[in-house]
Amino acid sequence: MLLLGVLLLSSSVSYPGFPLTEVPDEYRDLLHQGLLITFAINALAAASARGIAARKQQPVLFWMAKVLLFGGLALGELAQAVPEAPPPPKRAGRL
Repeated sequence: MLLLGVLLLSSSVSYPGFPLTEVPDEYRDLLHQGLLITFAINALAAASARGIAARKQQPVLFWMAKVLLFGGLALGELAQAVPEAPPPPKRAGRL
């Protein structure tokens, strides 16, 4: 979270005399592109997490937000560490 804040600060704010914001325009554009690419990949991963979370009967919005923020780390946790939902119990019917 701290790194994301520093990247947003250094790529968006220009304040003379403050070392984090005295970034050349070429670097500033590269930071913007990198953040945009990362956001796009995380958005696709969050869309994928929606189906996995629904299949495992987990809170869908929570996992989508977590994957959007943390990316593949959270998607891997959802896919591998979260157990599958138990099957519904079978009811005995009359014949």
